[in-house]
Amino acid sequence: MGIGLGRIEKEFILKAVADQGIPVRLFGAKMEKEVSVISYDEEKIALVAEGETWEKFQPDDPVSLFFSYYGHYMTFNTRVRYTQGEKLYINFPQGIYKNLQRKFIRIQPPEGSKVEFLMKGTKIELDFPKTEEFNSADVLEYSNSFKSTDITELLSGFKEKIKTFVSSHKIIMFRDRDPEGFEEELISTYGRSLFIQSVDDGFPVEEPSAQAKTLTKKDIEEALKRSGVQEQNIPIRLSVLLSEKKNNRIHAEVYTPILFHEYAVGFIYAVNKDDNEDKLDIELLEYIDQFSKVLSYSLKINGYFKDVKPKDVNYEAQIIDISASGLLFIHSSKELASALMLYTDLEITFHLGEKMMTIPARIMRKYNDSGYDYYGLLFLDMKEEDFRVLFELIYGRSYNQEDEESWEGGAPPPEIDLFS
Repeated sequence: MGIGLGRIEKEFILKAVADQGIPVRLFGAKMEKEVSVISYDEEKIALVAEGETWEKFQPDDPVSLFFSYYGHYMTFNTRVRYTQGEKLYINFPQGIYKNLQRKFIRIQPPEGSKVEFLMKGTKIELDFPKTEEFNSADVLEYSNSFKSTDITELLSGFKEKIKTFVSSHKIIMFRDRDPEGFEEELISTYGRSLFIQSVDDGFPVEEPSAQAKTLTKKDIEEALKRSGVQEQNIPIRLSVLLSEKKNNRIHAEVYTPILFHEYAVGFIYAVNKDDNEDKLDIELLEYIDQFSKVLSYSLKINGYFKDVKPKDVNYEAQIIDISASGLLFIHSSKELASALMLYTDLEITFHLGEKMMTIPARIMRKYNDSGYDYYGLLFLDMKEEDFRVLFELIYGRSYNQEDEESWEGGAPPPEIDLFS
């Protein structure tokens, strides 16, 4: 996008645009128009354009605006507030950006558009409990601490180390039995550890470790609610769970699931009970978590999942925004997040109503927000005729020489320092 302006600089420049009548180019509703800023306040900006009455625009429509301020090309995105005769009112922008670095404007995808693509060998099917987490079971950086190729030696080393920290421990696999009891069901569903550092302290309010994914008290309350427990009875159930552990002379315990792809294939249990009243260390939780991942990898390479046959999966994704040179899409699949890394090349199919285009692309950006993964794609090696069709589908007009010679919103191409 470019470099963001500070609040004071943003307001100063908007005032100059309005006072000096600096022309602004507006893009939206598949049209572009030269407009003038006639007024603004903290909530909205009023625009006018010669001969325009704004019939194409509806409240909340996205718009992009560009202008040149003393040689610096600038842009901001916002939404239509309302129209009033020859005036178009837009929301005051959150940010204005300068020194633009995109070739083409990104816009909200046209109505009826979607993207889909085929990923080979990303889906497996097993007869184990499905979980909300995902583990690709690949070799890990810290696997050198464990001898994962020899599973007997791996298990022996783990048992020797952990017995010095806890009263007892066990590894249970779900190949021959289903999860039993609330705790096993809980970790199998969520795919995270249940860590009770001390029964006297209760369930953790926050995750105790940044490395090991752990269930919190809020997660457990949500699980009870899902199981049908009335909200007013949840504190009682939590108290009963802890009381039962105390009655069984349990002082601290941890359940850690063993994950393979989207399945919980077993779990590791460690406990301090009877005369051992020590709390469990966070370092122990992290060690068990690491071991569970190495064990999953070792099970894979030693043939535990030998009957697994990965399947090809066709993914359909929601487009967040699109330009003539790329798009941003969102997906919740953890399998896909594991398969699509930065600079992964794939072939996408772009649908707009009945029109369909196949486009080679590359993942250039990837980030996670609120449990969803976002992927920024760069289009690669498009045929000229396909590019022109795509350009017209997105912007509602033909590609021209001005587009060829300029960048986003008509900005001049950025300078290239050959000696940097």
